[in-house]
Amino acid sequence: MPRAISQFERGRIIALINSGVTQRQVSIELNISERTVRRIMARFNAEGHAKPSPIPGRPKILTEEDNNRILDSIQQNGFQSTRQIISNLNINCCEKTVQRRLRDLGYYHHIPAQKEFLTANHKEQRMAFALEHLGWEEEWMCTIFSDEKVFSTDENGKITLWRTRGMRYAQENIRFRTRCGRITLAFWGCMTSRGSRPLVRTTPHMNSEEYIHILSNVMMPYVSETFPGITYVNFVQDNSGVHRARIVQDWLARQPNLRTLNYPAKSPDLNVIENLWAKIVREWDPQIRRTREALAQYVIDKWEGLRARHALFENLITSMPQRLNSVIEKNGGVTRF
Repeated sequence: MPRAISQFERGRIIALINSGVTQRQVSIELNISERTVRRIMARFNAEGHAKPSPIPGRPKILTEEDNNRILDSIQQNGFQSTRQIISNLNINCCEKTVQRRLRDLGYYHHIPAQKEFLTANHKEQRMAFALEHLGWEEEWMCTIFSDEKVFSTDENGKITLWRTRGMRYAQENIRFRTRCGRITLAFWGCMTSRGSRPLVRTTPHMNSEEYIHILSNVMMPYVSETFPGITYVNFVQDNSGVHRARIVQDWLARQPNLRTLNYPAKSPDLNVIENLWAKIVREWDPQIRRTREALAQYVIDKWEGLRARHALFENLITSMPQRLNSVIEKNGGVTRF
């Protein structure tokens, strides 16, 4: 069955031919058969318009006014379900009818990107960090990325939205994170271009002393083992209260072979270990893992599986220049990473 020619395409055909382009050239440029081009022009010359003939059969349930109201509604809030759209607009039709109409309008159901909400100050800090380290390549290969991750057994279910193609990271289509949910387990992990070490299970609300103990007794031996003979290693951690504590900062300052980077707040896209956490969460089904023991075993097993994928770590590290360029292109805003 030949594809339908949109009103926009019909208008382009008429405009091109009226400007002197031949029907054959129009056919090639628009990828429309020459026969169809002739038919559209014949209708335009005879009737003064090129609208398609009415399609026989049952009339459409939704009027043009309904379509416009649906479009306005979804542009204002793409996170609505089709049931909510029908209820809010008081339209007399089923959900599948609205779904078909949205697809006709170019909107498809997707899982939204989840990103941190950034203030102007956050964006300024991110730009400064990206510009400062833009020329780094080999330096990232001697950098250790660390982070803590809290897992919960009652994660929220998947949220979807309607959007057009190529608009995943538009501001209105992003689901910004909030820190909520019942905490059940917490872990500390680290990674470099050469791999990672086993996870460390921490208390749910780790304090400065516990954090220093992990850095001193877990991370530093790993650094010495992984980078023997190197003068110093760059260190990335986020800006949590524990990390910013004076006692922690003083401890870090006393480490001659560790250089702590001035990591910008709200920037998980610049800490590549976040990609490892995401891989663990992505395959986690909270419906079948309701106990601490089951959750802990799942997290540890998944982490060990990732550790076996040696190329993964180098690929993540070598993505840092691209991440920094993306931050600059977005003027410090959210990126796809």
